Amino acid sequence: MHQYKLYLYTILFMFTIPLLGWYFNWELLELTQNNGWYTHLDGRFEHFSVFVLFLFTESVSFPYGIITAFFLTIIIARLLKLTLFQTCLLLVVTASAIIFGLGIKSLIKHITSEPRPYMLWLANLSTSVKLDLAQYYALTDKAAQQALLKSIIEQPFFEPWHIPSWLADHWIRDREYSFPSGHTFFASFFALLTAGLLKNKSNWLVGLLIFWAMVVMLSRLLLGMHRPIDLIGGVIIALIVSLAALWLMHKFIIARS
Repeated sequence: MHQYKLYLYTILFMFTIPLLGWYFNWELLELTQNNGWYTHLDGRFEHFSVFVLFLFTESVSFPYGIITAFFLTIIIARLLKLTLFQTCLLLVVTASAIIFGLGIKSLIKHITSEPRPYMLWLANLSTSVKLDLAQYYALTDKAAQQALLKSIIEQPFFEPWHIPSWLADHWIRDREYSFPSGHTFFASFFALLTAGLLKNKSNWLVGLLIFWAMVVMLSRLLLGMHRPIDLIGGVIIALIVSLAALWLMHKFIIARS
């Protein structure tokens, strides 16, 4: 049991942000209300702390997430002192696990069809050009979806919120529903995978990845991309997929070291 202690602790940490967000209503803050969203930042999205959170989100977003996944897997392989062949196997299993987890995430999203918090905010506050969520999600043309959302965000009504271009672009590019969180799955998966593989050998890396995953989750809440329940869904998928990946890695890679 002692050898799994770090993995169990990591699981607890992965649930910390969504549970705290749920308890303290960190969806920030009454998103569907007219006077909601970032009232503590004086209605300004360009606050530096918001951009820092955005950078954490981008470390998981495509295409940067591919680079993140590659380097994290290489670091794990180096710490485990794997051969080149074992490292290649580790990369294959890690990539397959991520693709599988993201596939589950996308399937659940289409089943639940839950709009993201920022979409509800835009729909409730848009004035001259109304955002009809049913119409938006019914559009099959990605360019048409993006053009519609762009026309909403660029309304003069939203100027007092000072929505920066990088955040507007992030919203406009995103077409998926809200539940569960793919970013949370990705970050939690690597934190759990590292804890399960390294056990107590490299606590510094596990601690660093726990911190990274928790800030990624926080960024998803504060950028209006997800609710706490979405994060919980992402962590659960990460838990299931990481256990399967760890079984494969210990059976076919680590056991042959």
